[in-house]
Amino acid sequence: MPPAITALQTLQWGKETTRGTAVAATSKIAVEGIQFAADDEMARPRLAKGLLTSVPGDETVTRRGTTFSIPETPLVYDQHQHFLLGCVKGGVTSSPGTGAPETWTFLRSLTADPAPEARTLERRLSDGTNFIDNEWSYALFSQLRWIYAIDQPLRFAAEGFARRIQSSTLTAGQAMPTIAIPASPLAKIWIDATWAALGTTQITAQVLSADITFRSGLMPKWTLDGRTDLDWTTHILNPEAIGIDATIRMLIKADSGQFATEKTAAAAGTLRAVRLEILGASSNEFELDMLLKHQVPEIQTIGSEDGQDIVEMKLVNSTDGTEMFSAKLVNQVSTTT
Repeated sequence: MPPAITALQTLQWGKETTRGTAVAATSKIAVEGIQFAADDEMARPRLAKGLLTSVPGDETVTRRGTTFSIPETPLVYDQHQHFLLGCVKGGVTSSPGTGAPETWTFLRSLTADPAPEARTLERRLSDGTNFIDNEWSYALFSQLRWIYAIDQPLRFAAEGFARRIQSSTLTAGQAMPTIAIPASPLAKIWIDATWAALGTTQITAQVLSADITFRSGLMPKWTLDGRTDLDWTTHILNPEAIGIDATIRMLIKADSGQFATEKTAAAAGTLRAVRLEILGASSNEFELDMLLKHQVPEIQTIGSEDGQDIVEMKLVNSTDGTEMFSAKLVNQVSTTT
């Protein structure tokens, strides 16, 4: 019997009505792969048995759970709302909701529960004849990352958590979403001083790449509820784990340009209202808005690329007391399932 062939792997999912109650998949997941890892604990007591070994037996399982990650993979317009619903904000519906194009707006509140939407993940491993089916319920995302690079599609990566692995039966007949992938060179970036001014000052002929990570603050929590499966009970929102990390690489203009503006803003510790936008075909669009500040009050790390001086700016999340982060997605579907 041959081993399982990676190219034959199937990944799919469905939206849960009740978090933690597994559901049948409703579509395939358009990613290059998902890596799963056990978030389990095994107690190994060193009982005085008179044995010359570091572990004299009696191991006891004390905790079960799963973490997972999606390595860098192309962003697909018609499916990315599911990732945003499970990370930035749940309960979002598209507008107009009756036909393409559909606009999804995910504004992260600083004062309300984001109410993320959990999903059941299904995976099939196969050698072409035989297969192993597994599923993970209550899947949520602890972070999403977007990578803008010249000569590359817009890519994203994700990290998340779910309940322990379970045997499953793959839901048959599921389809991929329509594959439309934005190209990173379509991206435009604006940097302003206030949320109200977002999208005013476009930075042209300077930005080389951008790397944005949104950390949701979502995490699993184990409580004493007599769960025989030893799995975690519920998710929580940890404010100390919420944040944004941004890295923007750009050319330095010696006479004027954004480097000089950002150097002044870093020294003064002023807000930077950053917008990244990609407009694709068929009205598809992906946009990130965020309030940031420079990580330190100075910018002086200078390198070289193709004989040109460049700078890499590190920024982190901040707020004006009302806003911090928003994502907008325009695609051709209105489903949240």
